[in-house]
Amino acid sequence: GQGLSGRMLDDPQRGYVYDFQDYVVDVKTFIDTVVKPGSPGKPIIVLSHSMGGGITTAFAETFRDDLKAAVLVSPMEMIALGSYPEVAAQSLAAGACLIGKGGDYAIGQGPYDPDRVFAGNDVTHDESRFNMNKELVKQNPSIALGGATFRWVKESIEGTWGARLWAWRIKTPLLLLQASDDTVVKLAGQDSVCSSAKSCQKIAYAGANHEILQELDSIRDPALQAIRDFIKKQQTN
Repeated sequence: GQGLSGRMLDDPQRGYVYDFQDYVVDVKTFIDTVVKPGSPGKPIIVLSHSMGGGITTAFAETFRDDLKAAVLVSPMEMIALGSYPEVAAQSLAAGACLIGKGGDYAIGQGPYDPDRVFAGNDVTHDESRFNMNKELVKQNPSIALGGATFRWVKESIEGTWGARLWAWRIKTPLLLLQASDDTVVKLAGQDSVCSSAKSCQKIAYAGANHEILQELDSIRDPALQAIRDFIKKQQTN
């Protein structure tokens, strides 16, 4: 549903998934058919970001022995829904799905805006990296992604509910990198998962927006070093 992967609707810009577990099954399929045959017997370490972090959390809860370790960067363990409480947003989205509007943009969502400006953005303080992403989309229009549909909102809220509820099942060592100024996902969800998992190290980055790995060097460099150190430690254990 993102990047150059398959898009589920005729309008490829609409963020959509029929069932959140489809994401988890996709990861399992990829690991079993690509990763393991390509590197037989080697430990598997996942580096994930945002929605990918939420998917990795659910994966680690379900397939408890598949991963050696996982890095969760600004993971989506609870969505920031503005003024809408989770239950209200889920009920509204579920209602829209029931009347056949699941593929419609959710309230406040819309197509990708190629003219989005750096000032006031909610993902990074680094203007050069912000503009780099815009240029990538300009050169590769097929990777453009607009906002979320009602179905995606419903499934993602329910998926993150499950991720937080079952986090105690995670025995995979986790490194969770948290952006203190994140307005895309809620930090409380990350805190809940990290406190429930059996082995979770959390590092918070003051002044960071959602895209930690595309932030200013003063934030990004320490984050990259933390990832390297964590992976090296897991490889020697």
